[in-house]
Amino acid sequence: MKTFDHAEYLGDAVYASFDGYHIWLTTGDGNDQRIALEPSVFRALVEYEARLRCMLTAQRTDAAPRFCAMEDCDQEPNIGSPHCAAHEAELLNSQVQP
Repeated sequence: MKTFDHAEYLGDAVYASFDGYHIWLTTGDGNDQRIALEPSVFRALVEYEARLRCMLTAQRTDAAPRFCAMEDCDQEPNIGSPHCAAHEAELLNSQVQP
């Protein structure tokens, strides 16, 4: 399989693809920058994200919202957002559509 045959857009001009061993991150901003993540490095990145979430959750103050800002929603909000993942996606979709 070619590395870029099945690239998936992640956001911020970043694409991910898989060649059977590496997860490739590439930029679509004209600079053609590439990073190949072997399994152990990808695992380390996922573990870093988990540690970061724990650290940021621990730093929340009591004043920080514990529940989504949408009425009758008992889900925890995303970090840096007053809304849970489902409502945040719903709000983003409603802004994109005419």
